[in-house]
Amino acid sequence: MPEQPASSPPAAQRWVWAWNLVVLVPVLPLLWGARIPIQHDIFISDLLHSQLPYKAFLGRTLAEGHLPLWMPDVFSGIPFLASIEAGPLFPPHALLYGLLDPYTALGVSLCLELVVAALGAWCLARRAAAGPYPALIAGIAYAWSGFMVTHVRHLNMHASAAILPWMMVTLERLLASRGRRGGAPLAVSLGLMVLAGHPQILYIACLLMGLRLLFHLGRRDWKTAWRDRLREVLSFSVACGLGLALGAAQLLPTWAYTQQSLGQVKPTWAYASAFACPPWDLLALIWPPLVGAMETLDYASQQVSTIAWGNYGYGGLITLTLAFAAFALGPRRRPVWFWAAGLVLSLLLVLGPHTPLYRAAWELLPGMKLFRFPTRFLVVTGLALAILGALGLETILARVGPQLGARKALWLSLMVALLGLLDLQHHQIPRLPTDSTRAWREAGTPPGIYPDGPTGQRVLVLQEFEIWESAFRQARGHTQSPEPYRAAWTLPLGSSGVLTGLHSASGYARMVHWRSAAQWQEYNRDILPQRARPGRPTVDDPRVSDAFQAQLDRGGVRWLLSPFALEGGRLERRDKDVLLLYRNASALPRAYVTPHWEAAEDYTAAMAWLMGDGAKRSAVPVVEGAAASSGSAAGALTPVEIEEDGPNRISMSIPPGLGGGMLVISDTWDEGWHAWIDGAPADILVANGCQRALRLPSRATRVELRYQPPGWLPGLWTSLAALTVLLCWAGVTYRRRSADSGGVQGSRGARTT
Repeated sequence: MPEQPASSPPAAQRWVWAWNLVVLVPVLPLLWGARIPIQHDIFISDLLHSQLPYKAFLGRTLAEGHLPLWMPDVFSGIPFLASIEAGPLFPPHALLYGLLDPYTALGVSLCLELVVAALGAWCLARRAAAGPYPALIAGIAYAWSGFMVTHVRHLNMHASAAILPWMMVTLERLLASRGRRGGAPLAVSLGLMVLAGHPQILYIACLLMGLRLLFHLGRRDWKTAWRDRLREVLSFSVACGLGLALGAAQLLPTWAYTQQSLGQVKPTWAYASAFACPPWDLLALIWPPLVGAMETLDYASQQVSTIAWGNYGYGGLITLTLAFAAFALGPRRRPVWFWAAGLVLSLLLVLGPHTPLYRAAWELLPGMKLFRFPTRFLVVTGLALAILGALGLETILARVGPQLGARKALWLSLMVALLGLLDLQHHQIPRLPTDSTRAWREAGTPPGIYPDGPTGQRVLVLQEFEIWESAFRQARGHTQSPEPYRAAWTLPLGSSGVLTGLHSASGYARMVHWRSAAQWQEYNRDILPQRARPGRPTVDDPRVSDAFQAQLDRGGVRWLLSPFALEGGRLERRDKDVLLLYRNASALPRAYVTPHWEAAEDYTAAMAWLMGDGAKRSAVPVVEGAAASSGSAAGALTPVEIEEDGPNRISMSIPPGLGGGMLVISDTWDEGWHAWIDGAPADILVANGCQRALRLPSRATRVELRYQPPGWLPGLWTSLAALTVLLCWAGVTYRRRSADSGGVQGSRGARTT
């Protein structure tokens, strides 16, 4: 796609890219932290209850001088580095959240990604032969596309989508130079997208690049330019390999952990095709009020099993009109054909099972079965519409430009771009609700709960998703005051307690070990490989069973929040604000040594004992793979104080005179944890289905545990090796380009002489 001469005066083109900064105008308060997005859903807020807490933990951990390997704050501990959705190694987020408070960093990062997305789409439109001013419509339309706006709630997805047009720009440069340049930048952009932390957008980006390469290879000059085509394919392949290798420090630990988490669940067609876009929701591409919105409670398809905000892809009426003009007035241009094909294919995939294409792709394309949510292909829809809009405006100016003159054509381009921004702002801002950051900063914890206590003093919220839905109903989406959301923010819903210093026995994360998920996770339970969790109290049955009480005790759950009054158990009712607060005085210490324990062959046997005889004996752990203790099943346990308590390392001194026993730590078991007893390596056993245990010798005095995620060191060395190769490749390319430039200048000088 060669770049054509611009349709504006050369003197006016130098700073035209800066016009893309107008995309910040609607959200300027986010830039200095005065406002915070509070995108919501009936289920829960991915932004507030998952993504923002992850970033807050990342910044805090880096500021304290630790590597972000393990997160002890939710689910009694989860692998953090291996949770790719947290994006712990993404450089921009690590820098911003490490230097700024979470609320300010959130606004700055979102604004930065808006600008990056706009500039990337502008450059891509320029590569597709749009003039510098017509290309502005591409930057504005993509940065404010429906996909980018609604997925602010997914910080990893928003960052990945902002990088997508830059990947395509570097690919276009590689193809335009016949494989001689652009490979190193392509590898860098691909590596950054890996680290941004959303595998599905990365997969979609690779599909789009593959489609572009096939489209390019379909040219008819193979007989005369077969060496160029082979060089292009080779450069593309090497760049992709290096890009993935750059992200190996993230990919290898993630892959290792998927074998222990929900990632190991065999994909099914029903799961993968769920939440597709109903065909009539595509009317929102033309005019959003035709479909309605969840935020205003007038969504027209609420009876359908779908996610309303996930179906939204409006890119602007002006952009859509210009896209049709591109196809009608310039159908022979190769860029128009490619992006039109991308637009049509992406829309068909967005519809999921409503067309046969998604099933065919699911069956035939490698890797397609790893993902669900067909609506994620709207990212391609938004980008294709943006580029076609720029090409349409360029085509119109090419026809009427001679009559208007260069200056009038320039002002026409600016007017169209600004009208497009106003159109998008009118429809998109309601889907990006914000609130005063000050109110959210000052939100505390439920009365009676003290944050920053020992991590063994954990909190659990019953029916947390129903609580957030209640806030959604009270606020009527976003048509009433945001006060219900502020009140719910004081509660440790999902993983939000991380921001207020609370430690949760549960949380909101997909990358959770199946052992913990089986006992504590509230969602996706229909696909769990094990479902042995004790039944929780409900409004219809508020009794606290012996098994549930024992689970609280063993998990170190000191505080319980419930929207309804509980009956039975050993819980002490304390106070009432938004929810009823209960204190569990019988919660066991985070670490203790016991002389008595039960033995189990495997997880199933352990759960059977916990749900049976163990329901009334919470002080007695059940340990897998250990011989049963001798003597009476009754006996006092000895608390052990944890002296060093870092995210990736804990150590403790064993009280003298115990004569051995079983050390139980209520933190989550994971194969990345390694233990030493008095300096000698020791095996970590599984206690109570998902906790850690160590068999202590009679004279043990000190225990130390360290965490290193499987795949971390091989991934780190692979990334460093890829970075070295990439720097060498970039250096060779730069020297070759300098030599070529010198030769051209020398030949010009000779001709002049």
